[in-house]
Amino acid sequence: MKVISRSVFFVFAALLPMLLCSPSIPHAWAGSLIITDFRWLGIGEDRVGSHQTTPDGTGDARFQVGLEIAGSTEIREIRVFCCNQGGEKGGEYWYSQGAGGAWLLGVFNDGRMLNSQSGGTLGTISGKVQLDLFGNDSGRLGGFSHFLVEVENPGGTLTQMAAFNQPSTPKNTTVSTPSLTAKTHPLPPSQPVSTNPIVDFSFQGISGDRVSTTDGNPDGVADAVFLLQLNFSGQAQVSEIRVFASDASGSKAGEYWFSKASEAWLLGVARNGRLMNPKATGNLGSFSGVERLELFGNDSGRFGGFSHFLVEVIVNGETFSRLARAR
Repeated sequence: MKVISRSVFFVFAALLPMLLCSPSIPHAWAGSLIITDFRWLGIGEDRVGSHQTTPDGTGDARFQVGLEIAGSTEIREIRVFCCNQGGEKGGEYWYSQGAGGAWLLGVFNDGRMLNSQSGGTLGTISGKVQLDLFGNDSGRLGGFSHFLVEVENPGGTLTQMAAFNQPSTPKNTTVSTPSLTAKTHPLPPSQPVSTNPIVDFSFQGISGDRVSTTDGNPDGVADAVFLLQLNFSGQAQVSEIRVFASDASGSKAGEYWFSKASEAWLLGVARNGRLMNPKATGNLGSFSGVERLELFGNDSGRFGGFSHFLVEVIVNGETFSRLARAR
């Protein structure tokens, strides 16, 4: 018994420094923060004013965004924009920090307002959360077909779109369902609201030569290389993938590549090493489950002026997007 006890003691002593020095769950960056759901819930309850964290007598536009975090992360800001189906932002927008000329976006978690002191971050969250978002109604929402949400953490900015259709049913929260007797706007026919299939998007640098500006043949110029991971719950038709140079807010710049190269330089899309669009035309086909794709775009030599890249994936007629940092 003495020998066994001594052995256990020595094993424990050897492991103790490792246990004490073992890191906690890592801080989540954009790659481990996922937007699981974004939905428009209509005009109703009055929770915030245009620049104040208290009601002002005007019904608010209400949204819900679902987040899933591996570990924990600080949410620096959430922004909602009116936009068209292509994700191009319109003139109506709300920011949780209420800065930059934007109206305030009130953010609530289990009924508690996270930005009652405007100008700060939304704090640190972990696991799965469902946040309620409220923005003062401008009365001009009827001119837009979609909404775009941006969720910013230390690793970057994630985006997802929701159709401006008949309001969705809210998931269970402690914030009451808005009364739709408040002022409303004519709404287009109902469309399905999908979950963003983009799990991860990253820029890998300039290397190799897989495509030219117009077709799937090498041209002696090194390519910009990206990795894109998608996750589909069922069969989905991907018609096109596009990549744009952009700034940190997702505003597109002058460099871009499309998997259909009629209006842009070619974006080569490779699956398991095989180029799916060597002729730069046609849809990319049917996808299901987890898909890992390599993207190649001819190097223009002008990347130094951009901080981010934005990918757009067109799935079943809907456009989903996500940002990646430029290294």
